[in-house]
Amino acid sequence: MGNWYQSLHDHLWTFVGSLVGLSILAYLAVPMHLPLLAGSFGASALLLFGLHDSPFARPRNVLLGQMLPAFIGVICYHLLGLSWISLSLAGAFAILVMRVTHTVHPPGGATALIAVLGKAGWLFVVMPIGAGALILIGVAYVINNMAPHRSYPLWTAKRAPSTSAME
Repeated sequence: MGNWYQSLHDHLWTFVGSLVGLSILAYLAVPMHLPLLAGSFGASALLLFGLHDSPFARPRNVLLGQMLPAFIGVICYHLLGLSWISLSLAGAFAILVMRVTHTVHPPGGATALIAVLGKAGWLFVVMPIGAGALILIGVAYVINNMAPHRSYPLWTAKRAPSTSAME
C-alpha cells in the first residue's frame, strides 16, 4: 500500500469530517431553526478536516479567529451602517486583530464581511459564530482522532507539531 492509498484514505477522512461537521450545523440551522450556520464555516471545515495540522486549524485560531472578526463586523455595521467603508474597515480590522492576537483563521475575514452584509446584531458573535465554531472544533477533535494517521489538535501528539508553524 503506497502513497496513493494513504492519500485516498486521508481524503476520505477529510470528506467524512466535513460532512459530519457541516451536517450537524445544517441540521440545527434548517429543520431545528437554530441560527448556527455561516458561509465562512465551509472554509473552516476545509481547514479543520482537510488541513487539520495547519496552525490556522488550531482550536484557539478557529474559535477566536471567527468570533473576533464577527464582533468587529458587528461594530462596523452599527457605527457606519452598510457601506463600502464599513465593509472595508471590517475586513481590514479583522485581519489586523487576528494577526495581533495570533489567532489567524482565514475564514474570519469572510465572517467580518458577513456580519456587515447581514446587518448582524450583537448575538451574531455568539450564535451562529461562537456556537458553530465550537461544534466544528468538537467534531474535528472526534473525527480527526479516529483516523490512525491524524492527531487533532496537534498537542494531543500522535506526532510532534512542526516548529515552522506560523503563529
